[in-house]
Amino acid sequence: PLESHRVGFQESRNPLHVWRAYMTARSNDIPVPDWVVSYFDNVSNSIWDLQQRVLGGEKIANTSVAIAEAMQMKKPGRHGRGNVFSEFNDTAWIFYGDTVHRYMRIEQRQYDSAKLDGIIFDVALRNSVSESTIWRSLEKYEARCIAPEDRLYKKK
Repeated sequence: PLESHRVGFQESRNPLHVWRAYMTARSNDIPVPDWVVSYFDNVSNSIWDLQQRVLGGEKIANTSVAIAEAMQMKKPGRHGRGNVFSEFNDTAWIFYGDTVHRYMRIEQRQYDSAKLDGIIFDVALRNSVSESTIWRSLEKYEARCIAPEDRLYKKK
């Protein structure tokens, strides 16, 4: 899942991918990836700069918005629909595609074979989405993230 979140962050710049990768690394006792540490370094600097501006007497109209912008949770000047939470759902295809690939590798290692249809069914069931959602996600994931020779989904 760390790779799927790296791709998700790269594609969308949505910081929830960074936070999820951090949680995944910590809960699995694996090193936190450099790209996650880099995000936290940048955010820490932005928050510190904001704090220094406030201490220097600058009036911040909306501190909550300034903090959200410093944490890259809100793009400067952006208003209206959509936020990092709703947009995170828009990149679920990355997670689903990566999950199908991981399950295929695991089954091929354990059983010397794997059935894509069964894995699609399982991923859909575990994530409470339709099989067609998983198929579409896999197709999009492979088109953007997987070399043609390593793709599982072949259009007929």
